[in-house]
Amino acid sequence: MIKKLAGLSFLAIAILSGCKKPDSSVGIGNLPDEDMMSLVTIDTLTVEMVTVREDSLKTDELSSAVLGKVFHP
Repeated sequence: MIKKLAGLSFLAIAILSGCKKPDSSVGIGNLPDEDMMSLVTIDTLTVEMVTVREDSLKTDELSSAVLGKVFHP
């Protein structure tokens, strides 16, 4: 139990204190303004959920369970 807690603590500290590479502007002055790329940020996401009632599903002694499906048009 202590090993799991120590490992989880180490992982949390490693993720939360990750390094960030400093921004560099070397060579920016050499490019004309037309060649500069623009960045558009979209912060919306549509989630569609449906509840489907199954006839019956045996749930004891299963190694995996039905969680969802993927649809690729």
